[in-house]
Amino acid sequence: MKVNRLVEIIIILLKKEKITAKQLSERFNVSTRTIYRDIEDLSSAGIPVYMNKGKGGGILLLEEYTLDKNIFDDEEKESILIALKTLNSTKDFKMEKTLEKIEGVFNQKNFIDWIDVDLSPWGSSGKIDDRFNIVKDAILNESMLTFEYVNSQNQLTYRKVKPFKIIFKSQSFYLSAYCLEKHSPRIFKISRMRDVERICDKFKRDEIKNLFLKEENNAEFDIVTLKLRFNSNMLFRLMDYYEENEITREDTGKYLVTVQFPYGQWIYSHILSYGQDVEVLEPDFVKDEIKYILMNTLKKYI
Repeated sequence: MKVNRLVEIIIILLKKEKITAKQLSERFNVSTRTIYRDIEDLSSAGIPVYMNKGKGGGILLLEEYTLDKNIFDDEEKESILIALKTLNSTKDFKMEKTLEKIEGVFNQKNFIDWIDVDLSPWGSSGKIDDRFNIVKDAILNESMLTFEYVNSQNQLTYRKVKPFKIIFKSQSFYLSAYCLEKHSPRIFKISRMRDVERICDKFKRDEIKNLFLKEENNAEFDIVTLKLRFNSNMLFRLMDYYEENEITREDTGKYLVTVQFPYGQWIYSHILSYGQDVEVLEPDFVKDEIKYILMNTLKKYI
């Protein structure tokens, strides 16, 4: 549409000092004559755009045509751009367009692009990004979702939910949603969701908001305090997962970790992931369960 093209031309000119009619015609797949008419329309509408003819010429905006610099200082502008880059970590096309527009409007010629946020796993095929964007669109459009879900007990179930919020916690994305099968708020790990589909059924987000506030206020977890000893070669993993004040270096060179976690079966999987480089010191019931798991595993190989 012509209006969209005119708006985008303004954004491009805000971002670049100069561009040729030929470059614009190739971008929008129209003739240079159409671009010239667009420039005339913009000028008639009061946009301070002009053309320099001849070698080295092009289409330009008056340098002063930008946002009032007093609205945001340079540091605030950079903070906004960095926040948008972080939000665009899932490579949302609409967010990329927004980021391009904001960069142009802010006219940050000296902005250093010093951060690149990519939350997808190494070697990812992009399926996580697809699921994330489907979930996000469902939340924003107040549409229900259906999907298959694998829980921590390795059970595959079908779910129909009213999506409420995406949560990024401990290196993973989660969906907070009202589950129609369980008739209560639930948390789903997005990487365990399969065949995610946004369906036509609608809901009002405000109608379920209080359910989540109530759930948060009434949340109760069994907290367990773990005391673990790690071999020195595990320091890089400890720094990835634990806080600095939870790690103590012993005289032997090994590391003692004291940490509190909400209790669940996931604790055992986490401890076992360190293999022979970890020893459970406390509590005894966790130590006993680790022994039981290891003994049953060993039976498969002897």
